[in-house]
Amino acid sequence: MAVERRFEVLLVPQPEGGYVVSVADLPDVVTEGDTGEEALGMASDAIGGYLETMRVHGWPVRIAEREHVASAEISREDFRRLL
Repeated sequence: MAVERRFEVLLVPQPEGGYVVSVADLPDVVTEGDTGEEALGMASDAIGGYLETMRVHGWPVRIAEREHVASAEISREDFRRLL
């Protein structure tokens, strides 16, 4: 499968288990999964379903514009120590 566009997603572990996933560029798309892998698969399905629904109905797709996306890292030891 050729990738046309990548979307940055945020996986948030839930206290009761599983993950909630939001899509940074598509603020209307939120989903969840029991595992990180399942949550990412659900995110791909949700993105496709959202874009298809918007296309079928002729509705505009709101894609958040961001100047630059970067990531910062912290060691596992520091992260655990600081929490």
